[in-house]
Amino acid sequence: MAQSSNRTKKWRSVWVALVILMVCAIWLVRQETAAPVDSRPTETLAQTVDSLWGWTDPWLQGGAQSAEWSMRWDGRAGVSEIKALAQRLELPPMSGTTEGLVTRRQQGSASWTLWHAETENSEPEAPQAFVLVLETKSGLSRQELLKQARFVEEPLERLREEETWSLSFRGTAQVEDAAERIAEAAGASLQERYEDNGSSSSTYYTDRLGRSAFSGEAQINLQLATHYDRLTGSHTIAGGIPLITGDYSPRSR
Repeated sequence: MAQSSNRTKKWRSVWVALVILMVCAIWLVRQETAAPVDSRPTETLAQTVDSLWGWTDPWLQGGAQSAEWSMRWDGRAGVSEIKALAQRLELPPMSGTTEGLVTRRQQGSASWTLWHAETENSEPEAPQAFVLVLETKSGLSRQELLKQARFVEEPLERLREEETWSLSFRGTAQVEDAAERIAEAAGASLQERYEDNGSSSSTYYTDRLGRSAFSGEAQINLQLATHYDRLTGSHTIAGGIPLITGDYSPRSR
């Protein structure tokens, strides 16, 4: 009996050792095959779109695809360059306004608007201020949004010193503290916060974003704002890099 008991204890020890070895092997495989975390800051708009989509997707009702997205480029370029950009986007001829020339085009879920400040006395190739805005309805996929960003970045590449961009989204929060969850996913630290009658706006800084702005002495590159709708019991949320462009409420179409 004693010999049988010793044999049983021996086999138990062997099995315990095997289990430990298997667990260690699985852990090592996971460590070697896990995707590395890229801590480098985003440089291009497309990279920033991809990052912000990933941070927001779990915390918006219906995911990031349910949100309305907007991209804005502000810059200066010659008239011929602006016209070439309009042709690339297949925009109709520009019409005059009291503030300059403007053209718009709606295609599916995307709406393009291009404005520039050409006047009758402008030199043909004198730098003109221009603004290009892309606004999307909900339902645009991640790949479609990235495709639009890259499509515009290409012709604006050589205007990088003269051009700036911003990125915004608007949607419905999945949870009440969605803004804090998004900031946490971005590795962002709170810089400023304002609250008033069911609305809040917070600005953050994260070293995962290359573009930033200053609010007073605070460097910021992510703004998140929420509003509690008492009628529906839901929280709307808007976010922007480096700041939210436009108002905080969903735009009517």
